Amino acid sequence: MKHHAPKIVFIESNTTGTGKNFLTTAREKGLQVLFLTQNPSKYPFLLECLIHPVVLNTDDIEKIVLFLKQYKNIVGILSSSEYYISIAAEAAKYFRYKHNNVQAIGNCRNKYRFYQKCVDKGVKVPKSFLVNDIDDFVSKGLGESFLPVVAKPLSGSGSMSVKLCKTFLSLKQHLSNMKKNNSRDKILIQEFIEGKEYSIETITNALGKHITIAVTQKHLSEPPYFLEMGHDIPAKVSSQLKKKLVDVAGQTLNALGYSFGPAHIEVRVQRGIPYVIEVNPRLAGGMIPKAIEYATGVDLIGRVIDIYCGHKLAVSVLHKLSACIRFFVAKKAGVIKCIDVPKKTDNSLVKELVFTKKPGDYINIRHDFTDRFGCVITAGKTASENSAVADELVSRVKLKIQRAAPPRETGLIQQTLKPEILSLLENDYCIEDKIEEFNYYATIDRAHIAMLVKQNIVDKRKAKVFLDAIDGLEAENFISIKDNPAPRGLYYVYENYLIDKLGITLGGSVHIGRSRNDINATIAQLRLRKKFFDLYKSLWRVRSSLLTQAALKQNEYLPVYSQYQTALPGTLAFYYLAIENAFTRYQATLKTLFKVVNVSPLGAAACGGTSVPIDPAYTAKLLGFKLTHRNALDAIANRDSLLQMSSIINLISITVCRFMQDLQLWSTREFGLIDFPDNLVGGSSAMPQKRNPYIIERIKASSAAISGYYQAILATISKTPYSNSVEIGTESLKPFNMLYTEALKGLNIIPLIVADISINQERAIQILENNFTLASYAAEKICQEKKLSFRQAHHQVGKKIRDNLNADVKLSHLLHDESIDLPKYYENNNYGGGAGHDSTNKQILHARRIIDADSRWIYSAFI
Repeated sequence: MKHHAPKIVFIESNTTGTGKNFLTTAREKGLQVLFLTQNPSKYPFLLECLIHPVVLNTDDIEKIVLFLKQYKNIVGILSSSEYYISIAAEAAKYFRYKHNNVQAIGNCRNKYRFYQKCVDKGVKVPKSFLVNDIDDFVSKGLGESFLPVVAKPLSGSGSMSVKLCKTFLSLKQHLSNMKKNNSRDKILIQEFIEGKEYSIETITNALGKHITIAVTQKHLSEPPYFLEMGHDIPAKVSSQLKKKLVDVAGQTLNALGYSFGPAHIEVRVQRGIPYVIEVNPRLAGGMIPKAIEYATGVDLIGRVIDIYCGHKLAVSVLHKLSACIRFFVAKKAGVIKCIDVPKKTDNSLVKELVFTKKPGDYINIRHDFTDRFGCVITAGKTASENSAVADELVSRVKLKIQRAAPPRETGLIQQTLKPEILSLLENDYCIEDKIEEFNYYATIDRAHIAMLVKQNIVDKRKAKVFLDAIDGLEAENFISIKDNPAPRGLYYVYENYLIDKLGITLGGSVHIGRSRNDINATIAQLRLRKKFFDLYKSLWRVRSSLLTQAALKQNEYLPVYSQYQTALPGTLAFYYLAIENAFTRYQATLKTLFKVVNVSPLGAAACGGTSVPIDPAYTAKLLGFKLTHRNALDAIANRDSLLQMSSIINLISITVCRFMQDLQLWSTREFGLIDFPDNLVGGSSAMPQKRNPYIIERIKASSAAISGYYQAILATISKTPYSNSVEIGTESLKPFNMLYTEALKGLNIIPLIVADISINQERAIQILENNFTLASYAAEKICQEKKLSFRQAHHQVGKKIRDNLNADVKLSHLLHDESIDLPKYYENNNYGGGAGHDSTNKQILHARRIIDADSRWIYSAFI
């Protein structure tokens, strides 16, 4: 993908469900993603997808427009967030891209205005009123005779704060609770429509035509709440009712002035009459678009992206199946200890099993979408079979909750360690699991057998029998052999089982044209390729986190040190950019390693090739390698790919160690520049005042260990002959696995650390001013204004400082120049890659271009 690839802009996103899917689908369409947000921490999937966010105030349309003006090849602007659809439409309107009517979006978002528009156009809706509190409710003549009612926020989604109130007392209590959370907004009171609930999913094309994609049946939680527990697509309704639902959806969109884009219309049917509850000016949430895709073959997310990019809407139903979504919902609050998933979930109807929360996350029961921790999607011919499978799986998935622990009694510390860091630190050992090894043998066998058939070395009938036996082993997860003793290695355990099962003639036939040596070398390359991919992504995520924080911390002053002495003014952004620059170089070096890890050794046999007319290029292609070996001895004897990756990791770890050294030093009370939050420190068993940043120490120690493992690899390999040997094939891997595990652990922790670090500005400014850090700036200023040589100005400033070294006075007062201050420094110090504001902004923009290109590269490299 080239730098001038067409770009699509997302302004914020929904945090679960389709938010991530929009980004990945856009990428699959060859679009470069620009993701604008003011709070990147809301979207953990950005790092997962290697999408670096643009940090700016997304509530400010002028700033959005100003930023986007610098880009060419933008083809569309949109948002999948309920709260940012309107501002995305404003931005799209400014640049004349496809967009919905901004007024129509407001009509949907403001639920009382929605009610008024519908009433004006004769659309059936529940009677609705706006109130401030229970007294206001009574003053409008809405006494107990109007009950039951539904009380909800004026705008919002996800069933948040929506409650059915059947009694005056319950309504009073609910209104009181809502006002506590948001005292300014009025509350919407709706007539309760009793009946089944449906939603109609539509897309309005560029001509303003409303196209119905699906009618969905909703399953809700027990009253008094309205949490969506599941969906069935298509809804089981009569053709007559379906026509009513489709018609009322179109009437409602017309009443609202809806002119473009997707809509999610929620309807309740009471005594055969559809009442429109609300309209969301976006695609449905809750994984409904994915279920529609399984039911019809229509990729709604892809179609929405297409129309926002100016393409004609094309909706072709590929098949007519039934799909079902059921959510996993927590029943009590607390920290997730584990999610027990049944081992057998391989039913052909199960299309997706998704968990949106993980061990360590906290669940606080609020009777809205945040209570859900995942979902299952099933699809097949009959709705009853789908729902039976989904419901049965929901009943078998168990959520183990531990009550949130009270703050630890450790003096100053009032929070537990970040659960993500805790889980990373607990995984201290890399164990090469037997099952993983057997799976590699099976994968290699499939490629090798396909090649033997292609080359007419083994006939198709024998190959099928052999492949069926492999399938059987995999289906049982290698239970038959995983506990067998392996005195001569795991390969013989695997091969002997197949020979015993199929007989020596058939079971021993496929090993022709290869050896354990090239099989082991191929497994090493397959593992190394995966490690390359994971390392590349982890390093990218560190860079992205540093760059994101640099964008946020441009105004946080920080001294720059030289030889441990306070030297110059800087910023936390300037420091982060320096570290990010180093990691960018390591990423570039790592990228060059791709060709080395993408070579298949399979076919080199023992290390001298073979007389059998095999086709190594064919097996390489089947195994996903781009290249194959040219020399059999080199393929087996060499481990330069492992050495090169070890060298890069060692280089990365040195910079990581220096980075952590700075943070640890700045956190001491003597410096007082950083105060780590409680969830990044440990306490003392004896000294209640202690706050130990031991995570930093762990990462520093692991960096030292990495250097030791690297030396062990060099020592293991350096004295071996250039041929096959146990040192090469087995022993060198042991320290490498430890080196890699330690490195990845540290890289994965760093983004969690930098997200919570800030500089003590009062202390930073004190250090900057008391240590005359503006002296160089003053000398440069005098040199330029008074036409002195720099050395003359240097002496002049130095003498002033020397004569007043113990005086509590600013440099600007000594030199009688009030413009020698920190704001002016940051305004002017923009040359040579300095810490000035303009320079920092240019560095961020340059770094963002590189990091975006590096993200696109890894996706294109593995396609």
